[in-house]
Amino acid sequence: MSDAPPPPAGPPLRRPVAVAVDGSEGSRIALRWAAATATATGTKLRVLRSWEYPSSLPLPFADLNPKAPETIDDEILEELRGFVDETLGDTHGAELSVLRGPAAAAILGAVDERRPSMLVVGSRGLGGFRGLLLGSVSRRCLEYASCTVVVVPEGTTPAAGLHHLVVGLDGSDASGLALRWARDVAVASGAALTALHVFSPPFAEIPPQVVAELRQEADQQVQRAMDRAAVAPDLVTVEGDPRDALMGSARERQADLVVVGATGGGSVKHLLGAVSAHLAAHTPLPLAVVRTDLDD
Repeated sequence: MSDAPPPPAGPPLRRPVAVAVDGSEGSRIALRWAAATATATGTKLRVLRSWEYPSSLPLPFADLNPKAPETIDDEILEELRGFVDETLGDTHGAELSVLRGPAAAAILGAVDERRPSMLVVGSRGLGGFRGLLLGSVSRRCLEYASCTVVVVPEGTTPAAGLHHLVVGLDGSDASGLALRWARDVAVASGAALTALHVFSPPFAEIPPQVVAELRQEADQQVQRAMDRAAVAPDLVTVEGDPRDALMGSARERQADLVVVGATGGGSVKHLLGAVSAHLAAHTPLPLAVVRTDLDD
């Protein structure tokens, strides 16, 4: 009988980290975060940039002889290469992809076709109003992307790698999926992992027996997700508003990434649940909204 330890649970993080950029400062921050994460997890970096003909083109006074799309592709590719070089110091071994069409639709199509491990977006792009906390393109990616989406807010300073992940649990299948995704990222990057089970108490006090049962269910959920995994998460169970609890726990632990499921119990597929939608719009930390396992 072999004394070798069992293999880690979950697949390696092998698919590229994709990041959408548009030349804005917000997308520059997202690019830096994506590059650091790709390096930390040993994966490739794929940078996406879309373009479309101006909406004024059909008007009578517009230029009736626009450049050929192939010519524009080449020009955008050179701009993109310069943007990546300026932001990262070199191309960082990244694959640069120029997409045609409206930004959200083009990015979502590329994600469906190429299936990255995650899509990284900034909280706002060139067209965002200063009063908006989440740009329209980022919101559409969060709502409809077929992979996990990471929103990197303005003001984020990417660290050299991932050091601590905090994942929110609520007993739902979606939060279990988020836990497995966070597990695989933690294994690939060597980051610590905290699983935070938050339940919102009603106006009446919850009996101690019910609290104990909830904690037991959370522990069982973690054990199922972590079976033979090469990472030992810290399980914390708290009462309160999950939005405040997650952010408070992440700040306390100086987390690099907060991880949540796309939906809670009963939520419609492809739409964000109340907690994930609120956090995406207000989080001061990078936030991963998980839709699929890394090996799906």
